[in-house]
Amino acid sequence: MVFFPAQAAWPHLIERGGGSIINVASTAGMVGIDSIGCIAHGAAKGGVISMSRQFALEGAPYWIRCNTITPGPVRSPAMDATMMQDANLQRVAHGWPLLPRIGEGDDVAYAGIFLASGESRWITGVNLPVDGGMTAKPGYTAH
Repeated sequence: MVFFPAQAAWPHLIERGGGSIINVASTAGMVGIDSIGCIAHGAAKGGVISMSRQFALEGAPYWIRCNTITPGPVRSPAMDATMMQDANLQRVAHGWPLLPRIGEGDDVAYAGIFLASGESRWITGVNLPVDGGMTAKPGYTAH
């Protein structure tokens, strides 16, 4: 559901002379993820990444920037509860990133703050993986 908020904001961003749209996808939209079924999730998040590039293209004449953040495995109460139930998911989540930990919410938030700030005023159409290196290599990393 990232299209409708961007569509609603679009005329206001044009009127004010630009702005920044930041969409959140998932590394599942960039790479296949083994050991857990996520066909629909991956397809949807790949669509978010593609849509963001198109928003960047169409927004550039109006100084509307659009970028995507693609988190890897991020610790949350729901993820913690699920991993306690599923040893395979726990092994896979800890082995996806190159860096030896699962992401935290702040890791993703800081990327969003950067992309929303004037410090990123020349960045548009970018997909920023915040994944501890997960998409830099295929397969499992033993830690």
